[in-house]
Amino acid sequence: MSRVIQTREWQEVISARKSERPITKRVRKPSDGVTTNGIAGGVERPEPLAELTAKQAHEWRVIVNRMPPNWFTAETWPILANLCRHIVNSNDISKAMQELSDDLLDDDVRAQYNQLANMLQRESRTIATLSGRLRLTPQSRFESYHAAAEVKHHASVRRRPWS
Repeated sequence: MSRVIQTREWQEVISARKSERPITKRVRKPSDGVTTNGIAGGVERPEPLAELTAKQAHEWRVIVNRMPPNWFTAETWPILANLCRHIVNSNDISKAMQELSDDLLDDDVRAQYNQLANMLQRESRTIATLSGRLRLTPQSRFESYHAAAEVKHHASVRRRPWS
């Protein structure tokens, strides 16, 4: 019985000591205090290369701003620049194809349209390859079993059309 009394006394002493302590909130301090553009650690998003045109630089900024700040290191900049070039080329080819689509009955126009279609296919293939190399596509960012689990999860949530 004396042990029970002793443990109760100790519990009272400990609770009294806890109430005497000031309550402080632990705050993580920055390691070096350097921040750039609101991003800790001095990490900046890369600016477009000087050799890019205005349209290509716009594509660069769109891609870079969608990814985390440290995603594109200096080693990836030439690949990213080529991706931006191919995206702009693809857009230009698509516009040219739209202009020709009204006169497809003419043999010369149809031949030119087919040539543009082949060019667009090559550009699309290159864009897909470069995007995968830079880990921009969902397929390149997820393991296959994680992607399958996501699909299965979302498919089970949806209501089946026949039920």
